[in-house]
Amino acid sequence: MTDDHHDVDLTSLGPRVDGGDMAKITAAILFGSAVLARYEGSLVSVRTNPEVDEPDVVCWDGSSRSGGHDVIWVWRVQPQHGSHNWSPPLEQQIRMAELDVLAHGRTAVPGPPVPGTPAGVNIAIPSQVVLVESPAPGTVTFESFECDKKSPAGTRFKKTSDEATYAVSDAADLVSASRQASGR
Repeated sequence: MTDDHHDVDLTSLGPRVDGGDMAKITAAILFGSAVLARYEGSLVSVRTNPEVDEPDVVCWDGSSRSGGHDVIWVWRVQPQHGSHNWSPPLEQQIRMAELDVLAHGRTAVPGPPVPGTPAGVNIAIPSQVVLVESPAPGTVTFESFECDKKSPAGTRFKKTSDEATYAVSDAADLVSASRQASGR
């Protein structure tokens, strides 16, 4: 990880671990909540079910809210280390977003890097913390580490994950309502 996590004392974390599918989902949730915070009021969808074939994180209207062209932003979430291939390539995720009823004929592009994504506990394994960063357009990477869940840092990471989960859950409700209104 880079210094994007200047607020995380890496010495307080244990060894790097493979957090599995749930670490990826946690990373997507943490990143999705960061997009929601940065582009307040945006319509954001986050893939939280690995069985559903959809892009990892999509911001359906952030570019227009930030003063740019009206395009769809897409990010692929992947582990920083390891060979897990949980997600389709970014190009395929972009095509999926363009075919979604919410696209309304708009073009999808790799989303911009979003600095300052918070670290949080793995939503399935609270003794692991997931660090997330957005090093390049359309790319979100994560790493998982052991963490004492009862330590002050562990408590803070849990609170961050809880808040992110609520924000992404509320966003999912808005996405669902928007899809229903669009006829899907």
